[in-house]
Amino acid sequence: MSTASHNYGLPFLAELFVPKDAVLHGGMWSLMSAGAWAGTYLASHLRSHQVASLFAASFLLAIMISLSFAGSQLWIVLLFLGLAGMFTGIAQVCRNTILQGAESRIRGRVMGVQNTLSRGGFFVGFLAGPSVVGFWDLSGMVILAQAVFAGGMLLLLSYLYMNRKNV
Repeated sequence: MSTASHNYGLPFLAELFVPKDAVLHGGMWSLMSAGAWAGTYLASHLRSHQVASLFAASFLLAIMISLSFAGSQLWIVLLFLGLAGMFTGIAQVCRNTILQGAESRIRGRVMGVQNTLSRGGFFVGFLAGPSVVGFWDLSGMVILAQAVFAGGMLLLLSYLYMNRKNV
């Protein structure tokens, strides 16, 4: 749902800065992609615990997306979108590295469940987005979705910490 929130919101955010011009919207996605590329490069050179890095990058991704939608100046928005892309790249490398180390049977199940939850969350997020924007504003909708994501990450991290013999 958090991904759907900023996918839904980016065209509206671009419209706030440059009305009736899709170039800025495309530029925002390009900047996030460049950040993701830099993040994958950075993650491949980091020597850290993959699970901790995945949680940290995912949490920081949610914060950067929230800050980008709360920004009032274009350069600040673009800076946070680039950083969000970087943390996306780091999280993807960590997640894929963890999955590659799992048994094939477990990896297949995890990927199946992840894809099902991801597509379902994306669907629900796009359905809920317009209603939430109608109740709050654009930044409120994105910040709410990112807070739910970050809260879920903290709950999962707490669960793993309490059951750390399994990690």
